[in-house]
Amino acid sequence: MKAEIQSLIALIKRQEEIIMDIVRQIEERVNLLDKSSDALIFTAYGLHNLYCAIEDIFKEVSRIFENSLAEPERWHRELLVKMTLEVEGIRPRLISEGSFIILDELRAFRHFFRHAYGIPMDNERVKRLVEKAIGLQARLHDDLDSFINKLKKDIATE
Repeated sequence: MKAEIQSLIALIKRQEEIIMDIVRQIEERVNLLDKSSDALIFTAYGLHNLYCAIEDIFKEVSRIFENSLAEPERWHRELLVKMTLEVEGIRPRLISEGSFIILDELRAFRHFFRHAYGIPMDNERVKRLVEKAIGLQARLHDDLDSFINKLKKDIATE
C-alpha cells in the first residue's frame, strides 16, 4: 500500500500542475469573453477541462481507497461527495466544504457543456465560474496539501 500511496501523491502533484496551467489559460482569456465568441467557447472548454483534471484525482483516490461507486448514472456527483468525507481508518477527507460547493458548480457546468448541444453559452455564467475557478485554485491547493501531509503521516506510522 505504501508504494500505491506514494504513486498517488506523485499523481496529485502532477495533476495540480496541470490544474494551475488550465486556470492560467482561463485567466488569460477572461477579458476577451465580451469581445469574442471563440474566447467564450475556449473559456467554457477550459472550465470543462479544469473539472475533469480535478476529477481525475478523485477517481484515483477512490480507486485506491474505496474502489466502488454505487450509482453509475450519478457517479460524478457521488464521487465528488465522497471526497468531502473522512473515512476513518481508511483515508482523510480530500476537499473542504467550500471547495465542494465550487466544484459541484463546475461539475454541473461540465455536464451542461458536454450535453447541451445547440444551446448558446451564457457569457455571464461563464464569467462567474471563471471567478470561482480562480478562487478555487488556492483553496484546492490547501486541500490537496493537507491530504498529502496526512497520507505521509500515515505512511510514516506504518
